[in-house]
Amino acid sequence: MKNLIIIYFLLISNNIYAVTLDTINRAISNSTGSQQQTFKCNKIILFDKKNGNPDVCIKATKMAGIDKQNLGENYYNAGILYTFGEKYKDYKKALKMYKLSYDAGYGKYSSAVMTKIGYFYWKGWGAETNKILAYKYFLEGAKAGNQNAQTNLDIMCKESPWACK
Repeated sequence: MKNLIIIYFLLISNNIYAVTLDTINRAISNSTGSQQQTFKCNKIILFDKKNGNPDVCIKATKMAGIDKQNLGENYYNAGILYTFGEKYKDYKKALKMYKLSYDAGYGKYSSAVMTKIGYFYWKGWGAETNKILAYKYFLEGAKAGNQNAQTNLDIMCKESPWACK
């Protein structure tokens, strides 16, 4: 796993980064406070999503203070861990984290937040099915350029045209 390289796209700055486990471990060692906690959260997201504890990311949100970008990103990452984790899977908590991320303003930067919230309402994950809300969030995500939001919007509107009026 030492030579594993994770490449990800940071939506905010439109940069592509290659990250190794060693690189992120060095970043953790060389930082303190909320920055260090955020790196720990990112390490889990990148290298141990199935078993990662969302509390690491939630702790990072508590340490982020008024930094809305960090706050929103860490809530979003906690939602990812509740959605895709095996040990901590909890759709209700995931939806709560996505909504907190959206409310922190991260939705303005990451159309994935809007798309995930829409999907949860569409499928009834963590909340009752609500196609009107699903439509709202998919539309917002699609307008922000998220192709998954647009695809989900198209499918949902074919299945339930009344929800898309």
